Amino acid sequence: MQLFHSLLLLCLLLVTSAKYDPAKCEVCITFLTKFRATLDGLDNSIQSDHNKIDKELRKACKTTQPKDERFCWYIGATETSATGMTQLVTKPLAFHKPIEKICGDLYKKDSQICDLKYVDEPKIPDFGYAGENILRWRADSGFDPKSKVKAHVTTSQGYGNGQREKKVDLKTVNIKKLKVKELKKILEQHGQDCKGCTEKSEYVTKVEAIAASQGRTEL
Repeated sequence: MQLFHSLLLLCLLLVTSAKYDPAKCEVCITFLTKFRATLDGLDNSIQSDHNKIDKELRKACKTTQPKDERFCWYIGATETSATGMTQLVTKPLAFHKPIEKICGDLYKKDSQICDLKYVDEPKIPDFGYAGENILRWRADSGFDPKSKVKAHVTTSQGYGNGQREKKVDLKTVNIKKLKVKELKKILEQHGQDCKGCTEKSEYVTKVEAIAASQGRTEL
């Protein structure tokens, strides 16, 4: 009986931890808030028609912001989307449902919606109790531990050497000659992934679809 109660308590804790939190659904709420502001400037006949809202949503999803593109891909508002959940956005918007609740409905369908962040949080290594003593000793010696942490954050984001990632020109590059790592990076930059892909040809096909959507005719 005690084991049963322990398992029940564990299940309750897991359910509670997975509860929707609007504060942690940054991209969904930010993107849809901006999109609603765009709708507010349009004719009332568009604001109340979910089919017309759907067309406006697909226009808005043609963006250069990778996280917005991935969000649009999740809800089925891009040409390469594998699923379609736009009705969970367009219909509620037509009767002015709060953005937080719309994102909550999307979260119930796909919790990854709220995993999207505009800036990935840097991972600071945990040195444990011994590490705290080292930093404390260095601080007493005149060493500023904050400057070390700041340097780590800058490096982890990839800007420590002043270099930024370059986007591949999909209109000219030979896609078939790219490495799998490069193909994955291109998919990530366009808010997509290739779950379940095991062969390079599968990644190539996905990237070629993106290139075709950008107007490339010869692959």
